[in-house]
Amino acid sequence: MRLYPFHGILYGIRLCKAVLNPSVNHGGTGMEEFFKAIEDKIGASGYPGQVSGEEIYNEICDDIEEKENGSYLFLSKKEDNSVFEYKVDVMDDNFNLSYVHITSKSGTFHIDFDI
Repeated sequence: MRLYPFHGILYGIRLCKAVLNPSVNHGGTGMEEFFKAIEDKIGASGYPGQVSGEEIYNEICDDIEEKENGSYLFLSKKEDNSVFEYKVDVMDDNFNLSYVHITSKSGTFHIDFDI
């Protein structure tokens, strides 16, 4: 798995496509804070399930590996049969997580990271 450091946070989650140690502090915001921001935004949507910002980040990194520039939808089925849909824009030096759409037994939740 290849890890990508973040470029910005929560106004569209923009992530650089370059290998870097994720424990390095970037502009005052470490990766743990970045992962927590993803978790907090999903939690604020009312989604009652457990989420890991780090797992979401790693899954997206795996999905975009070797992808050309463009917009992609990735689907991920979780252990509880919830389905996470990620809309990701891949660019030369970074990628943008536009939204996460979650369909679960509890309902449907749309988390927009571009606002």
